[in-house]
Amino acid sequence: MTYTGNAPLEVLSLGAGVQSTTLLIMAMNGEIKKPDEIIFADTGNEPKAVYEHLEYLKSICPFKIGVVQWDNIVNWHLNSKYFILPVFTSGGGQLRRQCTDHFKLKPIRRYLVQKYGRRFKANMMIGFSADEMNRRRISNKAWQTNIYPLIEKNMSREDCKNYLKEHGIQVPGKSSCVVCPFHSPKYWREFKAKYPDEYDEACKFDDKIRNLKFTKYNYYVCNIRRPLRDIDWGNPQLIMFEDMSQECTGICGT
Repeated sequence: MTYTGNAPLEVLSLGAGVQSTTLLIMAMNGEIKKPDEIIFADTGNEPKAVYEHLEYLKSICPFKIGVVQWDNIVNWHLNSKYFILPVFTSGGGQLRRQCTDHFKLKPIRRYLVQKYGRRFKANMMIGFSADEMNRRRISNKAWQTNIYPLIEKNMSREDCKNYLKEHGIQVPGKSSCVVCPFHSPKYWREFKAKYPDEYDEACKFDDKIRNLKFTKYNYYVCNIRRPLRDIDWGNPQLIMFEDMSQECTGICGT
């Protein structure tokens, strides 16, 4: 199909978290524009609960939800000669985040090109809420204009949770890769307690990113810069690393 319309496509970037789920339900209720495309970009490393919620959304949504994937983000890194995850280094630095572009935006773009040709424009509906205004970005892609309906409606993440409850919709957890380096110590502590098996998978990945041949530094998924499995989350001194935690400026976590 070649896109011949004058108006840009309306594309909902579905992360299957609280905010993008709210956008989907609003679209179903006619409270925002109906998307031409609803796309979940799968990194292959979302928590199990996210995949379960995605299937739930497919079961209640009258619109098609497309799923795209470039590769499994864990397997790709373990077989690559460089890193695009913003992992922390033993030298005190942090690698530049490139994972959103490779594992989220490019697969979405590829899907749209295959369906509409190369000359389309798109409004990308992103589920940043009013308490995340600092995450807004002007797209550097000529084809893409980012729009933020929740910010326009002044809806916070808590407002989104209440909206979902009021409409009888399951409230999901946070959508983000299990091995995301932007997780705070608080997140890791709670994740280990709630999902020990998935936490162990993160530890296994973390174990494997030391002593890599292509770098003189050791890499870590947590800003504490110690092996994830060795960190004592009950240590009160770890609170200092909470203040050092950063938030992803990509489209994850929605």
